[in-house]
Amino acid sequence: MTSTQRFRHVIPFIAALVTAIAVFAGIVAGVNDGDGLGQEQFIFAIVASMLSGGIAFWQVKDQVGKQRQELPAANGTHLPQAGRLYQLPPDIEDFTGRAEDATELARLLISRRADTAVVVTALSGKGGVGKTTLALHVAHRIRNQFPDGQLYVNLRGAEAQVLDPAEVLSRFLRELGIDSASIPEHLEDRARMYRAQLADRRIFLLLDNALNEQQIRPLLPGSPSCAVLITSRSRLAALSGAHIHSLDVMTVEQALDLLRHIVGRARVAAEPEAASEIVRLCGRLPLALRIAGARLASRQTDRLAGFAARLRDEQHRLDLLKVGDLEVRANFALSYQGCDEELRRAFRLLGVLKAADFSAWTLAALAGVSLQAAEEMLERLVDAELIEIGGEDQTGIRRYRFHDLLRVYARERLAEEESEADREKALARLLELYIALATNVSVLLEPGGYGEPAHVDPALLRAIHRDPREYFLTHETTFLLGVELAGETELWRHAWRLTRALPVTSLWPSDWSTWVRVHLIGLDAAQRDGSREGEAEIRCQMGAIHRAQGDYTFAEQHLRASAEIAEEIGDELRGAIALSVLGDTYRYTGSLDQGCAASHRH
Repeated sequence: MTSTQRFRHVIPFIAALVTAIAVFAGIVAGVNDGDGLGQEQFIFAIVASMLSGGIAFWQVKDQVGKQRQELPAANGTHLPQAGRLYQLPPDIEDFTGRAEDATELARLLISRRADTAVVVTALSGKGGVGKTTLALHVAHRIRNQFPDGQLYVNLRGAEAQVLDPAEVLSRFLRELGIDSASIPEHLEDRARMYRAQLADRRIFLLLDNALNEQQIRPLLPGSPSCAVLITSRSRLAALSGAHIHSLDVMTVEQALDLLRHIVGRARVAAEPEAASEIVRLCGRLPLALRIAGARLASRQTDRLAGFAARLRDEQHRLDLLKVGDLEVRANFALSYQGCDEELRRAFRLLGVLKAADFSAWTLAALAGVSLQAAEEMLERLVDAELIEIGGEDQTGIRRYRFHDLLRVYARERLAEEESEADREKALARLLELYIALATNVSVLLEPGGYGEPAHVDPALLRAIHRDPREYFLTHETTFLLGVELAGETELWRHAWRLTRALPVTSLWPSDWSTWVRVHLIGLDAAQRDGSREGEAEIRCQMGAIHRAQGDYTFAEQHLRASAEIAEEIGDELRGAIALSVLGDTYRYTGSLDQGCAASHRH
């Protein structure tokens, strides 16, 4: 503890002592008539001074605590105020049927606060059983127990693109106030810095949709002041010291109560047998019940008996109920068919995405509609419970996300209902938007380069201009996944152009391996597309990346190749940039003669 920190602890006591003495002296001076204090007067003076001192102690202690939030951390970075760490998605208004589970989880998470071990609770169960809904409800319920904030991440354990714990740590560290340039490259070093940032801070972590114990372990804090709630389809039995809480489907009465909340008590009371049949056909699975209930709630004149009959005759529903984690497909289909064609198309087009969440401008590009129309469609999809609101990103833009099984269903609909040509056109529109956004960021961060401002919606352009660096960091994963998606779908021209648009030289990434992998995709795409221009630019970027990593041999190879290609195609500007970076690379290695020679060439 530093001397400044020790002094802050002493300040409230000093304030209390000074106040008490002043009050006691004031009372004595006011009542003393020269004959001394009587017993009652003396007791009154003592009590009054003690009360005044106590009030002063807590007032000053509270003020010092508020000031402490604004003080810089020991490593020179400024910790964000607690309010910025409240990342939990919203709780739901009609939460029901899980009272005992919620109470038990809350009890576990706020227990053992004085021990040396952090409290870790894992909530397991099959897809669609309501793990995330319950976890969020509990998290909001105990929020006041963790005044320093709550961190949230969807680890995408049920998806093909599982989040790397190194990437999650990088994101958390940035949100905790660490500059990207200060974040270590290796997982172990990031985990160590992360634990240091959380030490003695009362922070709650919700790690949603985890794949396995290996993904979770680096994300666990070391301080007993924190608590962790994990949701996963796996029981995570090898997670030492964790409380494992298994979540099953609802009881019949719980499922009926959920249906009452969504559809309305009067309608369920009027047709009790039909309501019970709907519960049975949905398998008492909360996600299926919510989809069925949303359909009924949107059609107030429909009878529950008619809806139950349609469920009974649904062939795909029966197939679904017999197949593991795809058991709610027919229920998704029912909600899907309840939408008009415009909305159904929007839903299935979103299935092309690889990113964990998305915004309205993503759908606008995919569907070829205005930003306002996309926002309206997304809100209607939320009402239909086909997508969820994921909160706002750092730039204030609302984000949306799929439930795991709904994402799979959207991809199935996309493959079955959209032609390959239409899918390619939609993806090309999205990638063109990614290229335009990344280009505008690069133009602002790297003035004087060879990029030109691209046309985008004015609202998006304003968001970029407010803070281009923050904008790119917020959407970095989206852009990188865009390159991967373009490569997988063999849209070679889009792949290398998006890679080229990334602001490499002015914004060093904390996750070098991902950037190297993405640039290799871009390089391969440029070669397949036959673009010497694209190859020259991406090789120059790769040279800069390898140089920053200290891989000077690879840096030299790429930069020399970039300069040679630029000379071959007669592009003096690109050649000059490559030679300039090459010259700096030689100087880093002490090869001053070669550095001067490279510099003189441009």
